[in-house]
Amino acid sequence: MSHGVHTTKDGDQRARVVATFMIGFAGIGIWWPILGSGVLWGVVMLAVAAWLIVRGPAPRSPRFQIALAAAWPVWIVLAVLLAGLPPSVFSFGALGNTKDELLRGLFELRQAGGSDSWSLAAWLAGSGAAWFFGGIQASRPNRSSVALAFFMLAVPFAMALLLQRAEDAPWHGAVILAGALLWATRSELRAALPAIAAVAVVGLVVSALIGPSERAFSLNGVQPPSGSTGLNSDQTYGPMRGDQSGATMFEITSPKGGLWRMETLSWFTGRGWSIGPREPKDLPQPAAVATTTRVRIVDLRDDRVAAPGRIESAVSAGRGQAQPVRGEAAAFPAAPTKGDTYTVISEVVDPPRAKLERIAVPADPQYAPFTHLVGVSPVDPAIRSIRFGNATNDARWEQVGALARQLAAGTTSQLEIVERVESYLVDSGRFRYSLKDVPPAGNDPLVDFLTVSRVGYCQHFAGAAALLLRMAGVPTRVVVGFATGTPKSSDSYEVLDEEAHAWIEVYFPGAGWVPFNPTPPDAQAQIDPEVGVTPPASKPDPIGADDQSPLTGALVLAVLAVIGLLALAWQRLRRPHDAGPLGEVLVRLVPAPAGPAMTLTELRADLIKIGPAVAALAEQAEWQRFGTSSVPPERHPGRRVLRALLSDIGPLGTAKLLILGPGRRPVIDEEAAAAIAASVAPPGASTAPPGAA
Repeated sequence: MSHGVHTTKDGDQRARVVATFMIGFAGIGIWWPILGSGVLWGVVMLAVAAWLIVRGPAPRSPRFQIALAAAWPVWIVLAVLLAGLPPSVFSFGALGNTKDELLRGLFELRQAGGSDSWSLAAWLAGSGAAWFFGGIQASRPNRSSVALAFFMLAVPFAMALLLQRAEDAPWHGAVILAGALLWATRSELRAALPAIAAVAVVGLVVSALIGPSERAFSLNGVQPPSGSTGLNSDQTYGPMRGDQSGATMFEITSPKGGLWRMETLSWFTGRGWSIGPREPKDLPQPAAVATTTRVRIVDLRDDRVAAPGRIESAVSAGRGQAQPVRGEAAAFPAAPTKGDTYTVISEVVDPPRAKLERIAVPADPQYAPFTHLVGVSPVDPAIRSIRFGNATNDARWEQVGALARQLAAGTTSQLEIVERVESYLVDSGRFRYSLKDVPPAGNDPLVDFLTVSRVGYCQHFAGAAALLLRMAGVPTRVVVGFATGTPKSSDSYEVLDEEAHAWIEVYFPGAGWVPFNPTPPDAQAQIDPEVGVTPPASKPDPIGADDQSPLTGALVLAVLAVIGLLALAWQRLRRPHDAGPLGEVLVRLVPAPAGPAMTLTELRADLIKIGPAVAALAEQAEWQRFGTSSVPPERHPGRRVLRALLSDIGPLGTAKLLILGPGRRPVIDEEAAAAIAASVAPPGASTAPPGAA
């Protein structure tokens, strides 16, 4: 009967551990598009929760209870470091500000701006606490605690739904349902698998059919009509409306992947980017290479030409020759329809990185049209008298100007400034990619994006990057068109409606216009990684208060690894064994016998190989087990063995033995076992306890 009860308990634990990870990963997945891949650090606390469940009801040991109480404050510190914040936030003078920033980050999780490192730190701290205390509750035997544990484990998922932060979550709900069934079935895991699979499949299908999905870029800014549609290049900077169908717009044949541009936006109005009332003069592109591409229309209705660079000529068999239009584009007299094809020859600039690294920010007046802002000629380095629409001497414009100067400070090339801006927008953790969780566009949407909301899609990221670069004196413009798309062969790409995209081009004297994509990889648009400039081996660090040391993550991982190894070593010393209080520890120090059972006396030869201090403990363990004296057993024999090991083989040898184990003994027959026992038995072994008078 006891065996059956034990099996049921083990089944409960296995089922609930699996369910814990299912529920936890659903919560991580639903927050990933909002906070980025940093949410994966939550797996640490999921593992802790699983360990608590396996360990069973918490013992009443005061030290263990103290360790549990200390775990939550320790996790807060780890959460802040894992979110990418520097250790200096825990200095004595910064503690007050750290507390305020954590509270702000927690509050901003329900707002559009909850995207920086503090928001991630607050999420990690809160979710980790929920999972930690959920694991404690699940380890208790009463049903009410187990039920409460399930709801605590599901807190991060529920938070996303309550705060309306679930942008695209068809599979998360299915996983939660499956985890709930698994949690409830406990040891009946095998019988529950068909029901779990059915619920997961049904939940996934239903959620995918009726749930929301993201748009990558506005096609005409509204719900696309049935049939073909065109690309609206207007930069609206507001929430996206409607959903895309994933329809193929066109197929393009090209020697290599590219960004298929259809229009350039060189005019900054103060509110955003557009085609200006007069277009600046074309700049030379000495490093450009003439490239021929072929486009076959599938479902795109647009008279403008898609090409990987500045268009030299475009000819369609049924539409004739395309004519130049504003925005450095070319257009046919009538939009090509499904099945039409056209051939484009364009100038593609793809210089080696080494060449661009030697080019400084140009000072020639011919580049001024691409460094000016409206009303400023050129941009005042101090940004003291900017007048854009209703924004007059706005402090936020001062802030953006200061940011541009800070990003450019100490650089030796134009490329370095560009990559700093890219890193600031994409890699610093301050900004979040989203299509619909975007505030309505105000008078200064790009300034709002950089200083307040910090959430947007490709229009925001490309527009903000161009603004910062122009303020730093770098000739820049915004480009709209389509991303690379899905490769169909070595030189053919299928481009969907969700590939519609915005990016920037930067002019390098001696080379030409070079594309850069300052939008996070969360966007649905698929871009060939070889497009543009190859990134450096290590990206430039973000600036400001969110600076993170490259060693912080490695240091935290190393600390966690050491803690885990120490815990494993301690568990090996404390693991139950039938040999007795001291013997149970000593037996674990020698190779596991694969043949007949061996006594401590028979294994003394192995213990002697470790060292004299450990071997001396074997005789004492033998006396404790079989002696007639009323010597009380030790409460902590593991500590005594640990001291003996440290004395005999030192810290490194002790760690190696405890963590890796002693291995296994080769299988031997009974006659060989008897011979070994006779050879290692000490002559004239005394039956008195060691040290007895």
